[in-house]
Amino acid sequence: MLLRTNKTEPPQILTLPDAAALIASRPGVPTLHRWISKGVRGHRLKSVMIGGRRMVLIEDLEHFLAALNGEPTPETVVKNDNSDLVTVLLGGGGNK
Repeated sequence: MLLRTNKTEPPQILTLPDAAALIASRPGVPTLHRWISKGVRGHRLKSVMIGGRRMVLIEDLEHFLAALNGEPTPETVVKNDNSDLVTVLLGGGGNK
């Protein structure tokens, strides 16, 4: 959500330098731009433009990093079917 409905809640929108500072490996801002424009390993970092500045939602950053590390995100359901690990994206269907 871009607009805060609860004024006591801190904003969940980060500038690219702030987002880079939160990541343990401290990637540069150009790296975040590349993650937004081209992606990495089939995943792209979502972003928004606010006042001419590129921003990321902290939730999108968490989902992006989880996807890169192979961790399940809230949109992903992991099923164990015949000893195979199958990831089915919600809304994306599947073969079963």
